[in-house]
Formats: sequence, structure tokens, C-alpha cells
Amino acid sequence: MSYRKFLNQEFSAVAIVLIPLCVAINCISGQVAAFLQLPIFLDTIGTVFTGMICGPTVAITVGILTNLISAAVMPTMLPFIFVNIALGYTTGLLAKHKMLNNPYKMIISALIMSLVSIVTAAPIVVLLYSGFTGGSSSIFTGLLMASGTNIWISVFSADGFFTLLDRCITLLICYRCIRCLPPNLLLHFKFGLLYVPAYKNEKVVA
Repeated sequence: MSYRKFLNQEFSAVAIVLIPLCVAINCISGQVAAFLQLPIFLDTIGTVFTGMICGPTVAITVGILTNLISAAVMPTMLPFIFVNIALGYTTGLLAKHKMLNNPYKMIISALIMSLVSIVTAAPIVVLLYSGFTGGSSSIFTGLLMASGTNIWISVFSADGFFTLLDRCITLLICYRCIRCLPPNLLLHFKFGLLYVPAYKNEKVVA
């Protein structure tokens, strides 16, 4: 497949329209969670949504743009661009293998997405920020460290729990939103067929 054909296939007209919308959703929902001092992040809703219906390439694009924009306001967000890239790729891959169009499979997918996210994020949190990123989850990390727990275990424990909670909520939001979209609209997206009951068992072209 030529590079131009690849781009045309991945970045369809509807996908291009969706990208800025999902970047905005990431930024706004993330800011709302931070303002309310929630222990979860809610800053990857747009990334997961595009991964579910458009595939990994578009999801990665949304993730990269989100972190670049967020970093303009909060520079500490820039290193976490790798987390969004990993999450976007993983979500698209899971969608391709029909792991996100069934509530029961989504539980397994949430665990996989959480594991990928925490494995990617933990070295950044520990090595660059000594375990503290300023988020609400850092409070729990600090409590664990104060009790004598190793910094790596503290970060994996605290961030791991809240990352799993965040991914479950994010997946649920995205799934419900997709199910509310009309079938004739979903058919325009790369993986949209997976969420239309009459076509959900059809083979997806990568």
C-alpha cells in the first residue's frame, strides 16, 4: 500500500472532522477533572473514542495533538505524550480485534489499556517527577511512600488503581456515545460497522 493511499484510508473526511472535536473533548474533560480535583483524569475520552471507531492512526494523532496543546498551558504534560500514543494504538488494535463492541470483552480491554498506560506512565512519573505529578492520585502515592513503600510500588499501586477506574469510565462513556450514533453515520468510519448490530460480526479491513 502506498503512503498516500494509507493516508487517504486512515484520514477520511469524517475522521479529519472528528480529530479537532476529540482533541477539544480531551482538553476540556481533563481540565474539568483537574478543577474538581478528581483522582481520575478523564483526559483520554477523545483518544479512546477515535480509536474505537477510526483505528490507531487517528487515535494516536488525537493523543499527540492533545498533549501538545495541554503542554502549552502545563508543560509537565508533554512527557505523557507517550502514554497517549500507547493508549491510542492499543485502543485501535483492540477495536480491530472486536474487543470493544461487547460489554464483557470491554472489561478485559479496560485491564489491557490500564496496564499499557501505567507501564508507560510510571517511568515518567518516577524518573521525571519523583512520584508526584500534582494530580489527586499523587496524594495516595505520597501516603504509600510515607508508610515506607518503595516509590515504584507506590506509583504502580496508586496510579494503577485510578488509571483502571479512569479507563473503565472512559470506555463506558465512549461506548454509550457510539451506540447513540445512527448506523448510517457509523458506516462512514473505519471500524463503525463493529457497533452496528446487523454488521458487528463482519470482518474488519485493517
